[in-house]
Parts: sequence; structure tokens; C-alpha cells
Amino acid sequence: MKKKVIFDFVRYCINDDRPLPESAQTIDWTIMMLWAQTQGITGVVYRGIEKSGNALNIPLKLLMKWMACARTLQKQNILLDKQCVEIVSKFQNDGFETCILKGQGNAAFFPNPLLRTTGDIDMLVTNRSQREVIKYVKAHNPEEEAAYHHIDWGVYNGFDVEVHYRAAFFFNPVSNRRLQKWLKTHLDVCQQVLPEDIGSIPVPNWEYNVIFQLAHIYNHILHQGIGLKQIIDYYYLLKSNERGHSEIDHQLLRYLGMEKVAEAMMWVMHKVLGLPEQYLIAPLDEKRGKRIMRDIMKGGCFGVSDKETHHADNQFKQNVLRFKRDWRMLRYFPSECLWEPVFRGSHFLWRLANNH
Repeated sequence: MKKKVIFDFVRYCINDDRPLPESAQTIDWTIMMLWAQTQGITGVVYRGIEKSGNALNIPLKLLMKWMACARTLQKQNILLDKQCVEIVSKFQNDGFETCILKGQGNAAFFPNPLLRTTGDIDMLVTNRSQREVIKYVKAHNPEEEAAYHHIDWGVYNGFDVEVHYRAAFFFNPVSNRRLQKWLKTHLDVCQQVLPEDIGSIPVPNWEYNVIFQLAHIYNHILHQGIGLKQIIDYYYLLKSNERGHSEIDHQLLRYLGMEKVAEAMMWVMHKVLGLPEQYLIAPLDEKRGKRIMRDIMKGGCFGVSDKETHHADNQFKQNVLRFKRDWRMLRYFPSECLWEPVFRGSHFLWRLANNH
């Protein structure tokens, strides 16, 4: 099945202004389901099927399977929403103010929040130091080890939880210092109402989310791979801007070292997903945008299908794969790729100092 046919339908799924494309009649729905699962967008594509009514020639058995997947997603989202409310309350009762990063905060921007593929719970502690957060988590789970930006809480009622003291980071020390300063001074926590009268969760303001999530995407592009799940999350985040125009200064992106990845992502947003121009935060970079799309199609969600990124059976081999990926991406994003080996060395020392 041609990529054009796939993305014609994806654009229809995420944009209510688009008519059902004629090419949808040529879709192989078995292939489409497998591809959607790999990319983490089964619910997104199912919404397009729902919108089309009876206009698509989908085998009944496969349609029933897709409906079952959608019902499972809805149940998982409701359960995860409840767990987010509960763990936020737990942390608050212990004196830790938090907000939810990505995940269920992003789901709220979807036309149907219950059809977003669920993940883990990422929390940012906003009123305590790194040392206090690590001490608190280790008191509950002494086996967990802290990393530079977060420490795993472990499993909470069936869901993995990451507790952050830094929302995101860069390998380049200059860019990282600037990013940490910006994130520290531009966070404004607001309440996001959840569906099904579950309650609300604290989430970052729009500008903070745009910068933080772009930094997070940048890291995944370079070092783990990324799928359409994360890209469509960002699409809906940008489109949620109620002002209808970007409040992100292009000079800020350059200052933070994010100019190249922002321009590449805007090409993907506009040319591949059809995001209207008024929501773009940077000019378009076709060369880098196409490079990102090749990785998306090859690796799927978190790059799990890319043997050049994953599938190492020990840490040494994983590091070799990581350095090979740095080399392949060097011409597109040189700053982060060149600084990664230095960061890995300093991070090893950081872990020794903060996990005693």
C-alpha cells in the first residue's frame, strides 16, 4: 500500500475540515491496522473510520476487531485518568506539587481524548529540589536509580510512573543551560478537565508544553526513534492554540538550539499532516523533515521496529548502536550528536554522585 494512500487517510482522521479521500477505497485494512498499531495511532485511525460512516469497504470481521481495540483504549484511558488524579493527590498530600507531562494532558487536545493510545505517567515536581525528589522516591522504592532528568517511581496501580525534576534536557551544555533556565521561569500550571467527570489534573501552560515537548521529540528523534503517536500529539498541541497564531518566537528557538528540529517538525506538521500555516512556529525544512519521516516509517512508535536503534542484548551493544545513530544523524543535527559522548561520560559520574 502506497504511503500517499496512508497519509491521505491520516489527514482525514485528524482534520475534520477534510473530505474523505477517494484513495480510501483502495486501502488494505489489514495492513492499515498493523501499521496503525506499530505507530501507536490505532484510536486515531478508528476515529476516521467512525467519521466515514458506511463509506469504507472494511471487512466486517476486521471492523469488529477495530471496534474492540477502540473499546479497550477507552477503558485504558479512563483508568489512567483516574490514576493520574490519584497519584497527583498522593504527591500533594506529601507536600509535592506536580503537573502531568505529555500523556493524559495531551489526550485532552484530541477530538476524542479516550482514543489516544495510553502510555505511562510522567510527573514534574514543581516545588521541591532534585535531591528532595530523589530522596522521596527512594523512600518508597529504594531499588530505583535516578537519571539526570527523572527517577522511576515504579508501577502504580498497573501504570509505570516517572517522576521528573527536569522536564527535558539537551546534550549540548550551552543549549541545556539555556533550556533549563527557560523551563524554570516559564512554567504556569493550570487545571485540565478530564472526560467522564473523572476530575482534573495539573498541566503546563501552552507555551511551556510547545518548548518542552519539542525538546522531548528532539531527543527521541536522535536517540530512540519516534512514531506518529508523538507527532500527532504535537499536531493537536499546536492546533489547540486558541489565539490561532504562534506565540513562540523563532529567535527563542534559535537561542535554545531548537531551530533546526523545529523547522523539520513544521515541515512534517504542514506537508505530511496538513496543519494550517497559522499554527506553525517556524519555517519549513524539507530535507530534515523528510529524514524524520523516514525514521518514523521505518521504526514506528519509539523506534521499536528499527534494528539499527534497538534490539541490543547488552548495554555495550546498545551504546554502539547509539553512536552509530549519532553518526547517521550528524549531518542533520550536529550539535546534539557531537555532544552526546561527552554527556554520557558526565552522566555516569552524575549517577554515581546521586544514587548513593
